[in-house]
Amino acid sequence: MKSAGEPSSAYDLRYELPTEKARAALAKLGEAAVPGMRLIEITLAVTARVNDRGPTGDHEFLTVQIAKAAHRLASGTHRTTWDIPIRSKYPPSAGRMLRILGGRIWEIAAVAAAPSAVNEVIRLAKPEADKAAAVEERRKNSRAVYVGEIERARSLGMGPASFERYRVQLKRQYGIK
Repeated sequence: MKSAGEPSSAYDLRYELPTEKARAALAKLGEAAVPGMRLIEITLAVTARVNDRGPTGDHEFLTVQIAKAAHRLASGTHRTTWDIPIRSKYPPSAGRMLRILGGRIWEIAAVAAAPSAVNEVIRLAKPEADKAAAVEERRKNSRAVYVGEIERARSLGMGPASFERYRVQLKRQYGIK
C-alpha cells in the first residue's frame, strides 16, 4: 500500500486505465491506515468461504471477491467547499480494476491463505454458522406458528380490538418485530 504512491480523487479516476484505478485503490487503503493484516483477514475469509462451497468458483472469482471487500474499506472521495459538503464520489467497483486489485492483494496474502490455514478458518466458523442456521430455523418456525394463530383467530370471528391485542400478544410471545 505504501508503494502505491499518492491516492487519487475518485473524481479524477473516471477515464484512467484499470491499472491506475487499482493503484489508486491501494493508495486509498494506505491513506485510510487500513492495516495489512486486515487484507490478509479478508483473503483468508473469502478463500475459506469459496473453498467451503466447493469447486464452484475459479481463481478469478476469488480475486474479484477479495478486491470487492477491500475496495469497500476506503474508496470514496469526500470534499467540502467553504464548509459546505459536496456530494461524495465513489469509483465503481467493477471491471478489470477488480481483477488487478484482487490479484495484487492475492500475491501478497496468498502466503497466509495456505490450505491448512483456510481449513482452520472453516473449522472455526462451522459452529457459528450452525448456530446462525438454527436461529434462522427457529425464527421461521415461530413466524409460521404466529401466522397460523392469526388465521385461527380470524376464523373464530374475533372483534377488531380483541384481534389487535391478541396479535400484539402473539408477536411478543414469538419474538416477531
